[in-house]
Amino acid sequence: MLYFLVSALFVILGMPLAAKMVAPNRWYGVRTAATLKNSETWYRVNGMGGKALVAAGILSAIVQALIFAFWSGDIALRDHLILMVPLGILAGVTLMGVFAE
Repeated sequence: MLYFLVSALFVILGMPLAAKMVAPNRWYGVRTAATLKNSETWYRVNGMGGKALVAAGILSAIVQALIFAFWSGDIALRDHLILMVPLGILAGVTLMGVFAE
């Protein structure tokens, strides 16, 4: 169950950003000079980033469940793979969003 907490954390952290509920700040969200300078840019960029976090969390939970269900190899390798899934999916979803713009 511990592995799924990372996926759940992505979803929980991404939802307020995706809903554009987080005002510009210096602690939470995509904090760059451009986003901190312009609130319209802040909400657009963080909305997209929040959607990427939510999508990555959901997809990684699904992939982790499939790995647990069907993996028959080395358990240590399985555990390393499962730990890398959320970050890999987040990177992929983020890149898809960047190139879709």
